[in-house]
Formats: sequence, C-alpha cells, structure tokens
Amino acid sequence: MKKIITLALILTFATITFGQTSAENLWIGKYHHENDIGKEYFMLEIFRDGETIKAKYKETITAQTTGKFLMIVVIKANTASFVFAECLTLSKDEADNNGINSCDDYESGDLILKIRRITKGNKVSFTQLGGKLTEKGFAGEINFVKTKKFYYSF
Repeated sequence: MKKIITLALILTFATITFGQTSAENLWIGKYHHENDIGKEYFMLEIFRDGETIKAKYKETITAQTTGKFLMIVVIKANTASFVFAECLTLSKDEADNNGINSCDDYESGDLILKIRRITKGNKVSFTQLGGKLTEKGFAGEINFVKTKKFYYSF
C-alpha cells in the first residue's frame, strides 16, 4: 500500500510539472506587432533562462526606441503576467537616433502586462488583461505574429 501511495504521489507531481512546462513552452518565442504601416513596431521575446521564464520588450516608434526592458514571466495556462525586472541599455544606434527609454515609469516588481494567449491557425494574438502598459493606451487585442527574426535588434 505504501508503494502505491508513493507511486501515485510521484505520478501526480510529474503530471503537474510536465503540464506547467508544456504551458510555458507554448509561450516561448519571438513575437512582433506593427501599427500604422510600420511606424510603430513592438517586439516581445519570451525565453527560458534556467528555471525562469523571462521576456525582453522593445517598442520603436518612427525608428526611435521608446522603451526597452526585461521582465520576469509568470505563466498559468493561457495567461501570462509580465513583471518588470530591469531597464535594458539602449544600443549606440538607438541612442544616436534620439532613442529614449521610458523605464523611469516602472519599478522592480511592477506588473507591466497581463495577457491571454489565443492561437488561431498560425497566428497568435494576445488579449490585454491589465498592467501598466494598459494604462498607457496599449489595450485590447494585440495581434502579435510569431516570427523567427525581428526587423530591428535588441
């Protein structure tokens, strides 16, 4: 009886762990979104760093970088919460192009984005559920497209 209970606990733990990892793996990748025929370009790269899921975010408006930061990602099924971790340094090209980094608006631990992932065929869209970017007008359905390569670099 003791062996059956031990085996049941191991299988339950393995199922929970595998299920969470599978959900996380669905999110990992590079996504971009464009507005106004390429005048606004948003990049979101979700990746695994050891046991932690992280994301880099960058927004470029008319070739000027206006935000670039790193977030910790907490995933629960088809919903992800993106928490501000740190500001990323602008590259020389970004700084030379009058880029600014709006990280002053955020503190470590701030909820930046909370989104729901919806897959329709080959297209992934995110519905905004909350966070500080929502307060700045980045709300509603965001049609991010999964990509292998960004137009701009991080």
